[in-house]
Amino acid sequence: MAIARALVIDPKILFLDEPTANVDVGHIQQLEEVIAVINRDHGTTIVLTTHNLPQAYRLAHHVFPLFEGRLVASTMHNVFGGTIKATPGGPYFDTGKIQIWIPQECSSSPSHYISVNPGDIIVSKRPFASSARNRYEGAITQVIDQGGGVDLVVSAGETFRVQITEHSFRKLGLNVGSRIYVTFKASSAHLL
Repeated sequence: MAIARALVIDPKILFLDEPTANVDVGHIQQLEEVIAVINRDHGTTIVLTTHNLPQAYRLAHHVFPLFEGRLVASTMHNVFGGTIKATPGGPYFDTGKIQIWIPQECSSSPSHYISVNPGDIIVSKRPFASSARNRYEGAITQVIDQGGGVDLVVSAGETFRVQITEHSFRKLGLNVGSRIYVTFKASSAHLL
């Protein structure tokens, strides 16, 4: 109804603040189609805010990720808050739940946030010998088909989002509930 009311005056720009936030799952796709039709058929510019990143990429021609009210270079997943700790073995980022090893040159950063790219995380059913210092055992809580790839949501002390190929997903025989290890190098941890 709110969108219909706004369209009565034939606006050139339509601002939508999380338009599907309180919509049941069965109707989200219908509302997304309405938004796409308004943009395509009426030439209305739509500025949309959402926490649903796949939705943003489905609907928008341009996505501008924000972090703490600031534009950032790319969309971030695996953003954790915490503090940097220095040890003789090197610096790590303490989230309060896990310790994430970070590059030595980041040891004096005042940052209280860290991000790990989902594509930098290796998934395995057993721990393996590697120079990667960050390894956490966990369980898959969600599997998201991305059409050519698969996103896994893994609970391993913190909740990680991991991107793997469909081939790897099938080869490893993964599904919700599978126990796995997530592994990544200290250089994959980026302070924000």
